[in-house]
Amino acid sequence: MLTTRLGEDQRFVTRTLRVVIAFLFVLAADAIYNAAVTSSPLVWAELGVLIVAIVLIEVALRRQFTSKALLRTQQQLNEQLRASEAKFSGILAIAADAIIVMDKAQIVMHFNHGAEVIFGYAAAEVIGQPLEMLLPSRFRDAHQAHIQKFATSGDSARRMGHRRAVAGRRKDGSEFPAEAAISQLQAADSSTVFSVVLRDITEQQFAEDAERFLAHSIARMTASLDENTAAARIVEDVVPMLADACVLEIDTQRGPRKSCHARDERARSVLITLAEDYDECTSQLIGAKDIANDTKAFAPEFVDERWIGENVANEEVAAQWRSLHVRSRLTIPLTVGSRIVGHLALFDLGAAGDRFGAQVHFVIEEFSRNAALAIDNARLYATARRATRLRDEVLGLVSHDLRNPLGAIAMCARIMRDSPSPDRDETNRMISAISESAVWMQRLIRDLLDVTSLEAGHLAIDRHPVVASSLVSSAVDLMMAELATKDLKFSAEVEKDLPTINVDGARIVQVLTNIIGNAIKFTPSFGTISVNVQRTPEGLLFSVSDSGVGIAPEMHTQIFDRFWQEHPAHNGGHGLGLAIAQGIVQGHGGRLWVESEVGKGSIFRFVIPIERSFVPANG
Repeated sequence: MLTTRLGEDQRFVTRTLRVVIAFLFVLAADAIYNAAVTSSPLVWAELGVLIVAIVLIEVALRRQFTSKALLRTQQQLNEQLRASEAKFSGILAIAADAIIVMDKAQIVMHFNHGAEVIFGYAAAEVIGQPLEMLLPSRFRDAHQAHIQKFATSGDSARRMGHRRAVAGRRKDGSEFPAEAAISQLQAADSSTVFSVVLRDITEQQFAEDAERFLAHSIARMTASLDENTAAARIVEDVVPMLADACVLEIDTQRGPRKSCHARDERARSVLITLAEDYDECTSQLIGAKDIANDTKAFAPEFVDERWIGENVANEEVAAQWRSLHVRSRLTIPLTVGSRIVGHLALFDLGAAGDRFGAQVHFVIEEFSRNAALAIDNARLYATARRATRLRDEVLGLVSHDLRNPLGAIAMCARIMRDSPSPDRDETNRMISAISESAVWMQRLIRDLLDVTSLEAGHLAIDRHPVVASSLVSSAVDLMMAELATKDLKFSAEVEKDLPTINVDGARIVQVLTNIIGNAIKFTPSFGTISVNVQRTPEGLLFSVSDSGVGIAPEMHTQIFDRFWQEHPAHNGGHGLGLAIAQGIVQGHGGRLWVESEVGKGSIFRFVIPIERSFVPANG
């Protein structure tokens, strides 16, 4: 606006001077005429003065023209300068990097929008303040020394990456890694000005850390094919990179197995207590019931007092949850193809920031994918080892247990061929021995086929409606001869009005005969054996109790392993009966267990679920 006003004033002066010159020319013409007429010296003097005035005014006009040209040039330069400043300001405003200008005393003179975003300060809060407010306190002295050294180094600039990463401090007190470039220049007043361009490399550093983490964790997980070792390494690697604490649940043939880890021993102890001492905490810790059919990562769930009140009924358990200070939980199904092999629950214990933000999702997914593969590989290896062991056990069993009946058959056949007895009774005894040996071999072969089917998960179950009392009657009839050999007292009690059950009757009878057969073997003569069937909320409960030698508590789970025998000297069995019985019961959706003490006999119980579609029937 000032330049415009000056231009208007100059134009007014120019017009005025031109009018004066025209008037002077008129006076000069009149003076020339008078001088020619009168020839007076005074008139000639007057004429000279007019000519000088005209020349001076012309000179002034020319200078005025020159000034006007200079003014136009200045206007153009000013406009270019304003455009340049606007462009520079625009660049500074939209730059994602922080651009900070400071004087020699390291007082901030300029703080762009990128710096506001990165540091969390408004420009007005920083301009006029020392630069050290943007640095962690432990680095301030060293940074000031670096700036002073740079000022005297003679270097005009140092680019990003010239030095190692530096640390910045945000308004909220959090720190972040950064790369910085710095330059220095002399201002018009000979003072030194420093310009710093700073870039937040948190994401870049996280990506590099994540890459190293995944490479390291994958190597550790796959280094061992032992499932327990792989599980332990998975939970150890999760903390602290992906979570403050975690619980890994793996499904096994004997139920879920959990592994826990946390950033400190106190939190780990609480997690172990919740996982091992409280059965109701399984779903609370893992939260897997909501994602049972979903192979995608479950969204983080916020854990607060309201959540505890809605999900935890036991006040002692609630106190344990509160002591953990859980802020959120993220549950990931560990999948191989469409199969879920386990679940991994990650816990944010409120240390800092959002542990389960979008940035970490890729790392969690990649880690969980490899964790699932490590678990599955360990299982495949264990399955292969079990198959090899089973093959060796079967070969050993065949070579040992089949030798006796085969030997008996061969001996009887040789006697009947080489020395046939005229005694009919003796011949019948030989034939009976051959028949019994064949039955023995058939039973052994059947059991071997059943255990092989169980191992492969293909045990045939042919369901149809059956009355419970008929199952007990069939089993007792099959075992009556063996019961008679030891003079045992036997009883059977079946609750009245039991519903029919949809089962494979022959298989349930097989379970009962296996259990009753064991009871006969381990119960001394004149002992007692009883069978009981009753209805429970869980289903029909079958119980076989005896007054035999009993089983030590530490053996209660081992007796259901294949080829396991606690008292091999008491019988010629092959240790497959209970393993097969358990597989049959589990194939019907039930469970089999034992209650026993040494010297006090045993009670084997198994429960078969009742399908609601079947109506009660007289037992």
